[in-house]
This record gives sequence, C-alpha cells and structure tokens, in this order.
Amino acid sequence: MIGQLGEQAYVFDRLAQEPKLGSGPYAQQVAKHVRQSADGPQGVVPQLKHLKQTLMKLTEALYRASNQYAEAEEMAKLRQQ
Repeated sequence: MIGQLGEQAYVFDRLAQEPKLGSGPYAQQVAKHVRQSADGPQGVVPQLKHLKQTLMKLTEALYRASNQYAEAEEMAKLRQQ
C-alpha cells in the first residue's frame, strides 16, 4: 500500500491544482473550494500523505517487533540447551 501511495503522487499533484471552471467570480470561488478540498489542511492530499507516513512507521514498528520476537525465541532456545 505504501508503494501504491507513492505511485499515485502525480494524481495528488493534479488534485492540488485549481480546476479550470471559468473566469467568473462564482467559477473562481468553486475552483478555490475544490482545490482546498484536495490540498487544504483537512484535504485529501495531506490526509493521504499522513496515511503514508503512518503506514511507514507501522511497517517499521512491526519489523522491529518481529526481529525482537525472533531474538527472544533464539535466546529461549539457547537457554534450554
């Protein structure tokens, strides 16, 4: 999943651009709202970036825990000998 999020970076960049809806005041207002929905503080782009960071930290924690478990198992085997 981390790789898939990285592969979609270009999509995130496109989402962060204001759509071309016209030059009228209402069209500009809607375009700004659409862009804010994508890359604003609570937008989908920052949320997906945060998800990627969280998944990377989770993967690292699981890898570390797995290694610690393997080390504990090995130590237990050595003690039994």
